[in-house]
Amino acid sequence: MFEPPCAGKTGLANRHCNQHSSMDSTQDSTPDSTNWGLVVISYVSLLVLGFMDNLRGPTYGPMIAELGLSHTQGAAVFATTSVFATVSAIIASESARMSALNWLLLGLGIAACGYWLEGHAISFGPLLAFAALFGFGFGWISVGQNTLLSESCSERWRARLFSGLHSIYGLAGLLAPIFVDILNPTQWRQAWTMASGLPLALLAVAWHWSRRQRKLQGPRQEKLKLTKQIKWQAIWCGLFISMYLFCEITISTRLVYFLTAVHGWSFGAANTGLALFFLGLFVSRLLGLAFSLPARISVISVLLASLGLSLGLLIVGLLWWPIALCGLGVTLGPFVPYSMEYLSFRFGALAGNAIAYTFALFSVVVVFLHLMLGVITDTFGIQNAMLILAPFGLIFSFVAIALTGQRPITTASLKA
Repeated sequence: MFEPPCAGKTGLANRHCNQHSSMDSTQDSTPDSTNWGLVVISYVSLLVLGFMDNLRGPTYGPMIAELGLSHTQGAAVFATTSVFATVSAIIASESARMSALNWLLLGLGIAACGYWLEGHAISFGPLLAFAALFGFGFGWISVGQNTLLSESCSERWRARLFSGLHSIYGLAGLLAPIFVDILNPTQWRQAWTMASGLPLALLAVAWHWSRRQRKLQGPRQEKLKLTKQIKWQAIWCGLFISMYLFCEITISTRLVYFLTAVHGWSFGAANTGLALFFLGLFVSRLLGLAFSLPARISVISVLLASLGLSLGLLIVGLLWWPIALCGLGVTLGPFVPYSMEYLSFRFGALAGNAIAYTFALFSVVVVFLHLMLGVITDTFGIQNAMLILAPFGLIFSFVAIALTGQRPITTASLKA
């Protein structure tokens, strides 16, 4: 909503239109140039990636039990994926040789191979190696799908389509525990093997579609360079957005274990609680797609409200009423899509760069989070681990966003 139309652009991170100074000045007068085919590919890719990612949460217990892993080792598997997702996201953000769509297609193929191999690992060492391979694909898919959407949608649809895109992650998280319940929680290998076929199916369809559309694509745009000052601002914004993940990832990967180990819930009931969490993510983000944000409400106000309300629910859920954790998705849901809109407004023509840095930092943050979760859980228990890490991320993001504000970066800071 803050940038002019940019459908038909190619390249990964910097093929954007010039930034407008107002959100609404041209929405009614500019023809809609959204490339809906690329939008659909972005949406389906997040559904696939989100399903694979969130399948790891409800199968975490059976996986470490069968392989005889400690919580620290189990956390290291998650962290390894995140380390290599960071590497691949940085590679994609710095390269001008491939388009966002091509990075996405490459990521789908590699993620499928890594995930299938993880499902057939017989010991800790091979599991780490295959998790690294999955991480490479994970990073390229994450950067590719968000950059592709940013490049493919018109100004009038940008904020709503980002809300819709990230509602798909909530839907994927809702489907994953349901799938595990139907299949059988102990059959984690079968679940991962079956899920690895999803990115291959999307790869085949998207590659065929892209070949038919190639003739309609415009010429590749020259990649813009960031000054060191702007690059550090992009990294800073990516960092404080990423810290939010301390809460979401902690809940999505440890809620089932927390409810069964601390509160004595059955595995089925805990899995239902996780499904409710993702249902909240899905519904709250879907509402962002269905309704435009009123002009009197700023994006930064939505971000701060999301963090503040989530912190309150989190404390209540961890200390007194665990059902509150199941509803946390409702308040957490708006944060990611509106943070992407925040980056689009703040960085304008360089929004793709900022998004790429953000997803690289997502992976860095998740690495430390998983390692700390494992170590603190082994030492002090799951409740204390969640009580230390999840609130910290929300508080950090809230303070940083409030201090940074929403002033846009000017294009005078760019260099070709």
